[in-house]
Amino acid sequence: MSSDLLAAPKATRLLMELCRKHGIDTWHARNSLRAPLYQRLTCDIVKRVATLDSRIVEVGCGVGDILIRLAEIGFCNLLGIERDPGVHSVATERAKALGFGYIELRRGNYPIRLEIRSNVLLQINCMYFDDLTNRDEFGCALRRWSHFNGESDVFLVETVDSSYTSLEHTRFPGKPTEFNPHCRVSQADMKSFFPEYHLWQVPSSEPTRVPKTIFLISKHDYGISLEDLMTPV
Repeated sequence: MSSDLLAAPKATRLLMELCRKHGIDTWHARNSLRAPLYQRLTCDIVKRVATLDSRIVEVGCGVGDILIRLAEIGFCNLLGIERDPGVHSVATERAKALGFGYIELRRGNYPIRLEIRSNVLLQINCMYFDDLTNRDEFGCALRRWSHFNGESDVFLVETVDSSYTSLEHTRFPGKPTEFNPHCRVSQADMKSFFPEYHLWQVPSSEPTRVPKTIFLISKHDYGISLEDLMTPV
């Protein structure tokens, strides 16, 4: 399977057609075609900390970009959770059409009870914490997610940096911000949320976009595997 499958013209048309069919904002398709840095970094990190049969669960999987990329490179035990019914439908039909029907996709708000413990839990480009009123609540929410279905070997989470202070929405000017200010955290914040864990970090946004960081959180020390990619906290 070609590594540029998602960028192939047929796959591009498929995604656009599915977004139109299910009434989904075409931002999802444009973002997919852009192949953003956070997607590429996530796959690179997962390749270093997991085996091809590892159980990988993604929270807020969107139209399936990361899961499909992981399937493309050989991962076969994949589960995505998406709360939006239209987006979930796009991801489901897209995965099947691309030959990855074994990707399991569930609709619901995380945390939801699963039958399994994940080896790798992903929360990437996904901030479902609109109602939080302070930073400590955000830390508690992250810990709850990471442990809800049994503690994962690796929790990979992307956060908005505390350096980002704008209250403007990045896609729809004049609308409320899509990034809850209480979910914008520093390196020190993340360390305080998970004091007994090893943490690594890597910037995950392009320079002109909202500053974000991917944190890898684990009780296992992956230092040798990650030292050329991520920085220990």
